[in-house]
Amino acid sequence: VPVRGPEKLYGPRGSFKAKNGYVVLNVPSDYMWERLATAIGQEELINDERFKDGISRAANTEKHFRPLIEKWLSDKTKEEAVQIFLQNGLPAGEVQTAEDIASCPHLKERQLLVEVEHQVTGKKQLVGSPLFYSEVPARTTARVPELGEHTGEILKKLGRSEQEIEALKENKVI
Repeated sequence: VPVRGPEKLYGPRGSFKAKNGYVVLNVPSDYMWERLATAIGQEELINDERFKDGISRAANTEKHFRPLIEKWLSDKTKEEAVQIFLQNGLPAGEVQTAEDIASCPHLKERQLLVEVEHQVTGKKQLVGSPLFYSEVPARTTARVPELGEHTGEILKKLGRSEQEIEALKENKVI
């Protein structure tokens, strides 16, 4: 799982490999660092000079912390690890795969998984809008447009003539 650029002011934070996937973890303070060290059974890290403050932890995340935490995570599922982190008051979560999302009971219960028709591949299940309004239905029922399907229409709205649009099509620009 790609990680954003390294944080320079505090750490560790990012995605870390567990037995069956990845977890995301964010340790924004010294207090949280102490909780993390305790949660993973390595209290000696609290006084380790490499991790003495947020800046030091951020600077040492990749070289020193990642191997350590991923070793600890190696025999834990992402679900088990997140449960341990949350029980210790740490901001953490599972990185979900497409399969995880498709079978997520919470998304199903909230009716956030919607089925739409694709003109080539048929019916597809997608994550719908998370926004629900009392007077507006939030269901996505329209099919997914083909690549470039509305280009001509948009170009017309931008003031292009039929001839200009046809020329672009003939020259395979659109």
